[in-house]
Amino acid sequence: FWKNTSFSALCDEETPTIYRTKFGGVSAVHNFCPEVSYKYFYYYADHMQKYIDELDQEVGHRIAEKDNLDNDWKFTWMDLSPRFYLDCEVFQSVKEFNEGQNNSFLKKLHPNILLQLNRMENCIDNGDPTGVLHAASNVLETMAKDVTGNPNVANKSLGSFFDQFKKNSNLTPNLIQAVKDVYDLRNKIPTAGHGSLVTSNLTIIEAITIAAIVKSILEIEYRIKTLDDLNGKQS
Repeated sequence: FWKNTSFSALCDEETPTIYRTKFGGVSAVHNFCPEVSYKYFYYYADHMQKYIDELDQEVGHRIAEKDNLDNDWKFTWMDLSPRFYLDCEVFQSVKEFNEGQNNSFLKKLHPNILLQLNRMENCIDNGDPTGVLHAASNVLETMAKDVTGNPNVANKSLGSFFDQFKKNSNLTPNLIQAVKDVYDLRNKIPTAGHGSLVTSNLTIIEAITIAAIVKSILEIEYRIKTLDDLNGKQS
C-alpha cells in the first residue's frame, strides 16, 4: 500500500506515544499531531512533558507567575515543543493524499454511522468515557451490518451474526477481533451498555484510544471496499 502513496511507514522514533504516571495519568506525549494536542491538551505542540518532581514544578510555577502570561503552559508542563498544525511535516502530505482520494470512502458510510461518530466526538469533548465506548460500539455494529449485507441481521446484535461479518469484512483478523473486543467491552463496562449502580473505571485517555481505533477500522474497511469497487468497474 505504502508504495502507491507519498508516505512511508513510521519508524519507532516517529510513532506517537503517550507516557503515563504510576497512577494512570499522562506524564508525557511525543510526536503528537498539533491539532490533536490542541483539542485534548489545549496547546499546539508535538511534545509535552510534565514535571518530574515537586521541586521542578515549584520552579516552573515561579517562572510562570513572573512571566504573567495567559494560559501559560509552565503551570502544567515542564517542557513543551510548540508546533502549529501548518508546520507539521506530514500535514501537507496528508491533505494532498486525502484530496487525491477525494475522501471517497466517506461516501460509503451509512448515515447512522456518521451520526454515531458525531456522538462519539461529542462524548470525548464532554469528558464522557462510557458515552464514547457506547457510541464506538454502535459505530462498529452498524458497520458490521452494512458489510454483512444481510437484511435479516438489521435488528440483531453483533454477536449473533459475527461469523457472517468475518466472512464479508476486508479487515485483517486482528482488526476483526478488535471489533468484537470493543463490542464486548461495552457490555462489561458499567453504564456503557447497560444501567448500573457501579462506577466505571474507564478513563478518558482509554476512551480516546478506543475512538481512534474505531475510526481507523472504519477507514480501512471502507477504503478497501472503495478500491474493490473501482477495480471491479475497471475490469
